[in-house]
Amino acid sequence: MHATFSKQVSRQEIEHALDNGKLFVRMRNGNNWRVRRNGQTQRWITRPPELVEGRFRIPCKAGLRLTFQLTHVDLPTFPLHYVIIGTPEE
Repeated sequence: MHATFSKQVSRQEIEHALDNGKLFVRMRNGNNWRVRRNGQTQRWITRPPELVEGRFRIPCKAGLRLTFQLTHVDLPTFPLHYVIIGTPEE
């Protein structure tokens, strides 16, 4: 398998990988666990655009008990903790 990601990952790239089952979280023991969506993406539309530009929250789960949220805060460190397997063209 081949891991690909751009230097700056966008919300659309993350959602595409989640929808196609190609997003994995790196565990400390070296294993990769498949990340699945656990609800719909939340974006803030009713607040002023300058306050919420690019903000999002995607509820996710991995394994049997691990649940977490991917947010706009995670984008700078995304390549350190997550792996997208394959390419968007597949």
